[in-house]
Amino acid sequence: MIISAEGIVSSSDGESSTNSGGGDDKYYNSAESTKDSKHISKPEVFAVSSTPSAAKIIKQHASHFTHLRSGSITGIPAILLNEGTLRNLDVIVFLVNTLKDTPDFRAAAIVSEAISRLVPNLSCDIGSLLIEAELVGNKIKNVRDNQARFSYIA
Repeated sequence: MIISAEGIVSSSDGESSTNSGGGDDKYYNSAESTKDSKHISKPEVFAVSSTPSAAKIIKQHASHFTHLRSGSITGIPAILLNEGTLRNLDVIVFLVNTLKDTPDFRAAAIVSEAISRLVPNLSCDIGSLLIEAELVGNKIKNVRDNQARFSYIA
């Protein structure tokens, strides 16, 4: 099985730029969410498959992923899905909302958690990743705020 991921770009205020039909995209702005990783409001994770057997795997984890049956995917994940379909290889691509024009470590943690659900004996400490994501996100925000404050360009 091949597992890949792709981001669905969201605006900087946490609103999804796509009509995904669900999920809680406001998790980006929640400072309280990293204090207790068991009560984190997580975005919806979408999954796309290349074969019926990969679709069956996604359906087995339906409480964690939403299986998308139609849509448009670009880049390397699209190539993997096409080749998987042509060669009858199980390919699963996870799609998660990401922030525009900034590294989104929280989305990476969410994808890591999704992958750990599919791969036996794989574990990932998502709580510490989310705390680190919050720290890095705050540093990036401070740098951008300072840059905007001292910029001569309006």
